Amino acid sequence: MEIYGRGTKSGIFAQGIVPNSVKGIAHNFLIAFVALILTWIIGGPRIDIEFKTAFLIGAFLFLAFLVLVFFSAYSVPPYNQTGKKEFVGPYRYIRHPTCAAIVYLLNPALAIIFRSWLYFLACVVIYFVWKSLVEKEEINIAKEVGNKYNQYRLDTNLFFPSLYSISRLLYFFFIGASVFVVVFVALNFSALSFRYVGWKGSGGLPSSVSTKSEANVSQDGGNTIKIVSFEVNETIYDKPDSIVIEKIGVDAPLIYAQSTDQRELNQDLNNGVVIYPGSDLPGQIGNFFLTGHSSTYPWNKTIYGRVFAALDKLETGDMVVVYLQKHKYEYRITNKYTAAPKDVRLIHSVSEAKITLMTCWPIGTNLKRLIIEGVLTNSH
Repeated sequence: MEIYGRGTKSGIFAQGIVPNSVKGIAHNFLIAFVALILTWIIGGPRIDIEFKTAFLIGAFLFLAFLVLVFFSAYSVPPYNQTGKKEFVGPYRYIRHPTCAAIVYLLNPALAIIFRSWLYFLACVVIYFVWKSLVEKEEINIAKEVGNKYNQYRLDTNLFFPSLYSISRLLYFFFIGASVFVVVFVALNFSALSFRYVGWKGSGGLPSSVSTKSEANVSQDGGNTIKIVSFEVNETIYDKPDSIVIEKIGVDAPLIYAQSTDQRELNQDLNNGVVIYPGSDLPGQIGNFFLTGHSSTYPWNKTIYGRVFAALDKLETGDMVVVYLQKHKYEYRITNKYTAAPKDVRLIHSVSEAKITLMTCWPIGTNLKRLIIEGVLTNSH
């Protein structure tokens, strides 16, 4: 609830805090505290993004919060001038911009910094708490100010501005963008939740890096070429042909694609991770090239539609394990990047046994390809 001056624009901090503001802050803190404690006790659900990314997003929202609060303090309207024309700054568009800043900016900023989905969802409850307290406070303001403030209440929204009255173009853009976001999230909910919702201990721990096998070095025109040779021992594994990435919870069958036709490839991708036609095989000097879905539509009934949704979490040194033809191959990640679809191709002229994992990126689009590369470190 905003605090109006008595005859001057003396600013929000020079006028004390009304009782309902104290209640709002107390309730806000209590709800946020409970949400964070529950997140800690049950181990999630956490917003599964890197802390640096969360901090940058949260810092941006917090900065916006400070700007809106101080702008509101500077623009606070006096009690004795409550006509529509006297309301300036954010008060021209919303009746309680400071509360709006707390609801729409401060709490989401803290939820993202703490990476707590429970806190983020609790923002809905916090909104209704502030709304209830503000509406009670407005009854007292209306009694003191009179009919002009009642008219102001009719003309101006509580927390969120009426975009239609500001600009019809802005209004329809906002509606269109909101519909797009809702539809996009609905169509890709499975992959997005797999990628961005995490629990304590989920996805396993990063595997230890295996000791690299000895390398043979040859000379070619003065250039050193490193050729890594591996001897597969006689250990036999009963596990079917599959790829296991413990860090991101992947354990999926390997499918031998017979064609590069997109329709046939999509059918193979529905059954697991595809060995791309023309790929070299593990244990050979060459590129073992695999591709999998990062997302798929809900009506495409497959349990492998999000198998590579969290592929971007892999970092240098993480391990990928491949079981193929009763043998086990361990790869250490060495590189990660995105490329345009036309830039992606199989490269056979490599001097070591390597693996390449590819998926469409960002999730829900095919704008780019996320590429993960690794080298063979051990084979059994």
